[in-house]
Amino acid sequence: MLVLWLSSGLTAAMFLNITLDLPLLYFAMHPQ
Repeated sequence: MLVLWLSSGLTAAMFLNITLDLPLLYFAMHPQ
């Protein structure tokens, strides 16, 4: 059960990290 919780938490953390990185990548590629 703990392994399942850790793997789901890791997946959520990775998804959140990617979601937060998208605007940074966008601004990096589109300087104002």
